[in-house]
Amino acid sequence: MSDEQASDERPDLDLCTDFRVNCFYTIIDNAEQSINDRFVPNKDLYKDCAWFDPEKFAEISKMKSISEYPESTFVKISELTGLSRVSYWMS
Repeated sequence: MSDEQASDERPDLDLCTDFRVNCFYTIIDNAEQSINDRFVPNKDLYKDCAWFDPEKFAEISKMKSISEYPESTFVKISELTGLSRVSYWMS
């Protein structure tokens, strides 16, 4: 790239800044990428599982029909189990 500088053209950095740029930020970038690789593909499943949090039980118990849930609720779980998202409410 035209805006990159060769190692002999870079400004002199003190040791702390050099460590931060060349070591610390590299580790943070790798950790962030690893987290994204592991969890982003399962985002929809995690959203569905959040409804099983006991703190949500009071909110869930007040809902009387499936139409009160957000439209994307339990879509991934119903897809994985092969069950209809609305079968409980229809019975």
